[in-house]
Amino acid sequence: MLSFSGGKDSSLLVAAITEFFKEKNGSLEGLLVIHEDTSVEIPFVRMLVEQTLKEIKGMGAETITLKADENFFTLMLKRGYGFPKWNYRWCCRVYKYGKIKKFISELPHTNVLNLIAIRGDEKFRVGGKWIQEAKLREKNVVTASPLIDLNINDVWSILESKYESIYRRLRKVYVAKPDGLGCWTCTVIKEDLATLLLDPRLYELKIELCRARCAGLECFINTLKTAVKERPDAFPGFRWPEEFRDIKCRRKCSTCSISRWRSKKVPKYLVLPCWERGDMLHVVFTRAEDGLTAAERLSVAEIHYGGRILCVPKSLMRFFEREL
Repeated sequence: MLSFSGGKDSSLLVAAITEFFKEKNGSLEGLLVIHEDTSVEIPFVRMLVEQTLKEIKGMGAETITLKADENFFTLMLKRGYGFPKWNYRWCCRVYKYGKIKKFISELPHTNVLNLIAIRGDEKFRVGGKWIQEAKLREKNVVTASPLIDLNINDVWSILESKYESIYRRLRKVYVAKPDGLGCWTCTVIKEDLATLLLDPRLYELKIELCRARCAGLECFINTLKTAVKERPDAFPGFRWPEEFRDIKCRRKCSTCSISRWRSKKVPKYLVLPCWERGDMLHVVFTRAEDGLTAAERLSVAEIHYGGRILCVPKSLMRFFEREL
């Protein structure tokens, strides 16, 4: 079995393993590709994941999407959860680790090889081991990462040279930054570039919901009602629980990582290193109109994604700081 999130690493792993199966067996029989639906994926990313799973299934592999039993926000209201923190990532336990562990334990097979996409430069995930053996309800489970010898640059290079169609598709997701893709509700990360660049309104909604959760249960419910009505595509499977539990908060805001999101504002633009050239920068606008307006004043700017991204020399950074 192979865990597929829809990101660059798992996409490369799926492409390489399906190619290996075809060369070795002539078919994809015996390959199971699993996607864990957290209920709060960025809608655009969810659409691409569904498209990829459909293609994999059409090639002969078995695909399964482990659906969330309850929506992220339904659980927050039902169990009194706050937004996830680095030391309390309840979402990973509920939608990732717990879900896949239960699924493996219910498989009819005695021996299971679980392939995951962990790179060698992800030190916080590798932990010195890339193959782990475990017993799970009398099953022999081996978890391994075939990408352990690669770094992030290797992944993009292989995708571009060997799997061009996948590479083009992923560049739409990783708009201006080669890493950092996750749920739009994630508050563990310091900056959510993926959501900001792919769906600026969802980025703004996350800030509003964080502020409302800290303001109290009633405020959170009212804000959530408005958000669900405005963007139902971002709340699949959401339902209101019969009873509500308020968050247990010690009001130590100085030590709470959620405070950084509560105080955020949607930036007009972000400056990121250019993927290909060290002497260039990507100026990424949350609104294409702002990018096109800036480009009119810069004859050397390369326009990408309809004005969302301007590729400019580093020497022009002062212009943006002064004029924009």
